[in-house]
Amino acid sequence: MFHLPVSILIYFSLIWAMEPSFVRGKNVVSLITFKDSNGKLHKRIAPEEIPPREHGSQANPNALGYMGVRDFSRPAVNLDNILETQQRKQQKFSAELSPLSLESKLSLVKEVQIFAGYVRNDVETYNKISDPNEDLIVIAPTNGAISQLTSKPWQFPNNIDKLESEGATEKELDMAIQENISKFVRSHIVVYNEDKNSYKRVGPGCTLLQSIDFTEGKRSDSELDGDILLKKEGEVYYVASTKDKKFHAVESIESGSNGIILTVDFPLVWP
Repeated sequence: MFHLPVSILIYFSLIWAMEPSFVRGKNVVSLITFKDSNGKLHKRIAPEEIPPREHGSQANPNALGYMGVRDFSRPAVNLDNILETQQRKQQKFSAELSPLSLESKLSLVKEVQIFAGYVRNDVETYNKISDPNEDLIVIAPTNGAISQLTSKPWQFPNNIDKLESEGATEKELDMAIQENISKFVRSHIVVYNEDKNSYKRVGPGCTLLQSIDFTEGKRSDSELDGDILLKKEGEVYYVASTKDKKFHAVESIESGSNGIILTVDFPLVWP
């Protein structure tokens, strides 16, 4: 009789067991506990290759962006205003109000579906991008950028393998994984404030932004007032992390009722 290798059986069991987690109302990853061939206990979340539910699925009651109604007296997020560059007419990279919230727009951009999946599993942030009266800048790394990380976003900065080997409880592992997911997601989202509390000009055409993770962490140990750099050269926008200050071109921008999504081919945080 033909037998599949244990590793393949584990992989497919993960896919089978984890798929229902995408249809649960809590929108939180469920963890699978299993033993390998040596009897060692492991906890894992769904493989990133699992596609999200189709737009409009019952899995998400706010899938069409109907979490309240936006106050349309609020101006749209405008990158040129943030950069303090003068424009004669609104550029295509400036947000125009859309009837869909960022949650709905994010689910429609195929290039960032892995990131969108992580956002759905951070309930607080998910609710924020679903709120039409928020003003946000979502810097979404592409599927390829996340796949190339040496560790998955749920595996760092808390070292999940190390916690497992040290005998961490299921609750401790759950909390560590969720903390990693939240940190990764919130490192890529900026709450835009017109009073400029969320950004600071640091050079000609260059602005320093504060991610949600930066503001929540109150980085008293940081010499900077933010963790994301945004600049414009010609008609192209660029984004960088203050960790390495390497700028990457923004590949596309999607506008929602409560902000904009900048698609970039790199993550702002890494192991």
